[in-house]
Amino acid sequence: MTRATTVIILTNAFPYQPGEHFFEAELAYWAAAEIKVIVAPLSATGASRPTPPQIQVDLRLARSMRGWRGCISHLRAVLSPLFWKEASSAWNLGQRHLGTYARCLRAAAKIILLKQGLHDLVSESGTNAVVYAYWHDVQAYAAALLKRERLITSVYSRAHGFDLYQERRPHCYMPFKRAFAKDVDTVFSVSEQGRSYLEHVYGIPPTQLEVSRLGVHVPPRMNMAAAGDTIHILSVASCTNVKRIDRTIDALADTKIEGKTILWTHIGDGPLLDQLIARAHEKLRPNGVDFNFMGAISNKEVQQYYDEQPIDFFINTSESEGIPVSIMEAMSHGIPVIAPAVGGVCELVNEEVGRLLSPQPDAKEITLAICWMSEFGRSPKIRLRARMAAECNYSAQANYNAIINKIATRP
Repeated sequence: MTRATTVIILTNAFPYQPGEHFFEAELAYWAAAEIKVIVAPLSATGASRPTPPQIQVDLRLARSMRGWRGCISHLRAVLSPLFWKEASSAWNLGQRHLGTYARCLRAAAKIILLKQGLHDLVSESGTNAVVYAYWHDVQAYAAALLKRERLITSVYSRAHGFDLYQERRPHCYMPFKRAFAKDVDTVFSVSEQGRSYLEHVYGIPPTQLEVSRLGVHVPPRMNMAAAGDTIHILSVASCTNVKRIDRTIDALADTKIEGKTILWTHIGDGPLLDQLIARAHEKLRPNGVDFNFMGAISNKEVQQYYDEQPIDFFINTSESEGIPVSIMEAMSHGIPVIAPAVGGVCELVNEEVGRLLSPQPDAKEITLAICWMSEFGRSPKIRLRARMAAECNYSAQANYNAIINKIATRP
């Protein structure tokens, strides 16, 4: 077995905001791994989060994506076999939309840019460097090209949700997934369902697939359910179309619980925030449902909120998910969950720890689940089971140390 001397972790933006806050927990274990770790984001435009002093942040990939280089890379992509092979593959799969080929071109341009920047970074890091792409997307494909040229010996990648399910993309197509199906040493899916999807939809060999779940820290004490006549419901999600927060609002508008008032708190922002606030004013205020949109707060503040605010249950009504860290975090605090059976959610949520909805629940189904949870969500048994499920299956210490050992130590 060989121990890598350097691991280069490719992120979309981390440590820069927004997004990828759940990588913070994993990074702490990389910092303790006694190995040189370089984090290279593709974008570096937001505020930067603090990182452990042992972690080096390299911005050359982010700089390479800016300005005139992008225009030049599109011209290079038009002339490259990379683009034309993918365009041909898309055509053979029945893709006839011009938008598909435009996305192929943009992806090829990014891969070409990233390949050059990554080549320079790897050259400086030595021959025993390993690349770990946090997303199974253009970063992983650029590294795969360097592996084909024998400039990188090992490439690993995670696969979550947005980078996995083609149904979440226009015309149900994700460029280059099949082209690099056999190039990544191991693709670590965050769920069993995702592993099966990678094998059967994209043709990735099962020997190159593993499940590596994300993880959360289980706090020393459980969240206490709200007391009295107020039912406190929490959701944590970006305000985007795929999260379908409108479903939560519509269901709450139809919810009537005798002798109880409802308070719904939502954490997260996004392009639909103002629209959702307006919808809540229109539908919830007349029906006596109180609500509070907290916007974006740090993960540390989210954990503090769990520690200080009594919460009866957590709700998620997304139309697509990988396996949500937000649900893991709620369960680790002993909070039961309502969520739809999409992606890997069914590996988290069941009747023992909450209510699993159908994949496309309507307002009536969600309302019935809210009413049921309002009666049983304060039960110490269901809350303890939620906490134990998170501790057994989604321990940050166990899960992150396992993937670090697999990536840093190779045959």
